[in-house]
Amino acid sequence: MVTEAMKMETNIMAKEDSVIAEVKFKEGEKVAKEDVLIVLA
Repeated sequence: MVTEAMKMETNIMAKEDSVIAEVKFKEGEKVAKEDVLIVLA
């Protein structure tokens, strides 16, 4: 997953191969520090 803040992109990598089970936000939605963004299965 790639996030963007203040025009900087940050890659977020899973520790092992996974499948996204649920996305907890919508594109363009603001999120707070430590919000759960996705659930992996």
